[in-house]
Amino acid sequence: GIIKKAATPSIKGKAMVGNTLTMSTKSWMDGVDLTYQWYRDGQAIDGATGETYDLVPDDLGTAVTVGVTGMMEGYETLEMVSKPVTVALGVLKYTDRPSISGSFVTGGTIEVNPGSWLEGADVSIQWLRNGEEIMTTSADENSYVLTQEDYAKRVSANILVTAAGYKDAIVKLRSSKVKVGTLTDIPTPVINGSAMVGETLEVEVGDYPDSTSFTYVWKRDGRVISSATDSSYTLTARDANTTITVKIIAKPWGYKSVRVESDGVGVIPAQ
Repeated sequence: GIIKKAATPSIKGKAMVGNTLTMSTKSWMDGVDLTYQWYRDGQAIDGATGETYDLVPDDLGTAVTVGVTGMMEGYETLEMVSKPVTVALGVLKYTDRPSISGSFVTGGTIEVNPGSWLEGADVSIQWLRNGEEIMTTSADENSYVLTQEDYAKRVSANILVTAAGYKDAIVKLRSSKVKVGTLTDIPTPVINGSAMVGETLEVEVGDYPDSTSFTYVWKRDGRVISSATDSSYTLTARDANTTITVKIIAKPWGYKSVRVESDGVGVIPAQ
């Protein structure tokens, strides 16, 4: 016999990679057993025999249909096939929201949580200074040490995500202005040279960041020596049998000023 009451199925859901399509059909003749098969460009998709189908990257740009086959003893087998839907690019979405945190000061470290995305997606971090790219790193390289070049500028990051069959995704994280930092491990200046009247002493300031400017204040027994404001000082007769020190005021770009004084050296008269 012939199955006289059979319904053409329809497909519900947005036809985009990553989405789920659902087959819908009206009632068939009583006693008919129904089976399902999903097709890609007319070819049966292996294992796709349920009422729903999860679209994969291989489906992109193809025509997907679903067939409903009715079988009943004593009747000819009948398949009804839906109208096709054309599969478009999917939309990448995070399951754990990306974020940025840390100390937005010169020398501070900021860190990005790139979030959780589709398994197999390529996730990277684009670091920005005043909206211009500094560099792009992998999701594993998720920290950045702020430099003097970042000082007084706005630093932020974008999360860039790509995956086959999906539109590229970008998440723009908040930006923050980089404030003045504080130097650590400040070196003590050292006075070099022969501490004898008539000789010249020089100060070795130690290691400081680039673009640091220095002011020098030489002292005799703790009292400031007028006009002694260079990185070197020539000892005079007044310095004999006194202790000479030098205080430096370091002004590194992007950092708080530093004031530090050397140990003293005892001056002997000229020989």
